[in-house]
Amino acid sequence: MDDYKRMRQRTAGAVLTEREVARIKLNIKQGEPLREMAQAYGVALDTIRRIARGDSWAWVLAEDEQAIMPEATQESQQAALVSQTRFLAQMQ
Repeated sequence: MDDYKRMRQRTAGAVLTEREVARIKLNIKQGEPLREMAQAYGVALDTIRRIARGDSWAWVLAEDEQAIMPEATQESQQAALVSQTRFLAQMQ
């Protein structure tokens, strides 16, 4: 698996994968309690709250949005991820 694909799957130090975050965002939209999601995924309640507010994992769309996402949006998400990867590399 190349570095780009690995970065798409897991952000450095992350407990959740993008796929899990997409499911979490969908569950948030459907009104599932945040505390229950935190327990189910084994993360802190604040982690789920940051996802819900868009403070973290902002480039990940809810599962239902991914299916209808236009190609231009995918490209802009990819550009944002590359930018984030460069930023994280500079931090090290």
